[in-house]
Amino acid sequence: MLRTLKKRGKHLNRRTLAYFSLLGLTGIALSMPILQLSILYAGSGVAAVLFSCNPVFVTFLAFFLLGEPIRPRHIAALLLEVAGTVAIISPWNTRLSMTGVALALLSTLLFSVYGVMGKRKCAEYGGVVVTCFSFLFGSLITLALILLTHIPAVASALTAAGLSSFANIPILAGYTLQNLPCVLYVSAGVAGIGFCAYFLAMESQPASVVSLVYFFKPALPLSWLCGSTVKPSPSIWGQALFSSWRGPCAPSSREFWKPKASSSGHNQAAAAPGAPVGRKREQPAR
Repeated sequence: MLRTLKKRGKHLNRRTLAYFSLLGLTGIALSMPILQLSILYAGSGVAAVLFSCNPVFVTFLAFFLLGEPIRPRHIAALLLEVAGTVAIISPWNTRLSMTGVALALLSTLLFSVYGVMGKRKCAEYGGVVVTCFSFLFGSLITLALILLTHIPAVASALTAAGLSSFANIPILAGYTLQNLPCVLYVSAGVAGIGFCAYFLAMESQPASVVSLVYFFKPALPLSWLCGSTVKPSPSIWGQALFSSWRGPCAPSSREFWKPKASSSGHNQAAAAPGAPVGRKREQPAR
């Protein structure tokens, strides 16, 4: 991280640190806990499917905030996504909690804002710096929120609201040698390496293109293996629709692999009016 800053010749001022703090608040301290809260209400299957639709949010946020182009196929993908999501969550099913759906959508929106805001700084500071500082400030903010849950009045209010699991949250309890591999996988693998690779890709690709990785997230199959309460039969058509919107929204090969501008042509154009640069052309023998 420090090597990246030194290599780019960048220094962090108060304004930049405040920006990274806002990133950490949005993507780490708010989006992730809200996602876990949505699982309590709607189950892991519904929450995972809704969270996997964040590329559509990113596409439109990047259009308004970053000026990235939006194409007709993105509109088609949005329609397929809405149809698939409705089929999966089955709003006519009274057993499904609309509170959990709303929380999952809110978490998805916040994470999409996190990605688009992070994209703004990736070109300037690099994906590693964006990941490290957003995680650092996000972790500190999360720690502050955890400490707040130990205040008796706050803990009582959370318990009365049916959120007893968010009251008196332990900081170091529950870690054992048996669950250490899972903890390392989630923290160092999914969060650390995964998010770092996500922002590293944004250094050279649009945010709407990088977010397409969530289209290939097997949300429902994993949730079934993990013992989700969502049944496969009523959701299979929604999963098919949800998977089909990868095609319309996927970038073409020309759009994904944009050739970089050749520096040789620029140098030749710049050297034309003046003296020749580099090796002199050999004169023909007389």
